[in-house]
Amino acid sequence: GFESVHGPHWTGQQLLDERFPDRSRLLLDDWEHFLGLPECDMTGASLQERQSYAGNKYQMKPSLNREFYIQLAAGFGFDIDIQPSPESQWVSIINVRTIIGYRHMNVLDNILTPLRIYDASTLECILNRYKPAWQTFRYVYESSQSHDK
Repeated sequence: GFESVHGPHWTGQQLLDERFPDRSRLLLDDWEHFLGLPECDMTGASLQERQSYAGNKYQMKPSLNREFYIQLAAGFGFDIDIQPSPESQWVSIINVRTIIGYRHMNVLDNILTPLRIYDASTLECILNRYKPAWQTFRYVYESSQSHDK
């Protein structure tokens, strides 16, 4: 049985840990359901990543200030900075400092400017999910590396 493998001390300690989503293992699926996770496309996340996402969401205090979005992105492993856009008060420039992978987009039209698809869809999805409807985020990727060989 379960106790014979792990012993009563582990079971008792783990039951105490189940009270917190960032330490939960047995009830992590229930915590995720309660917190509305996974957000966006987070398939393939490890146990530690899932615990981290759940813990961050549980402790989250949504706000409209820039520090909230910076901390939200950091909770998912992204280093960003946010600056106001000179063209509109409703536009913010999100400078993504984390190295992001990309691949070149293949199109049938004769386009002279090479197009890229960046691998930061999770970041964009999460930030767009929590921003106000009237706010527009423009993403600038400072460091990126190609998946193309």
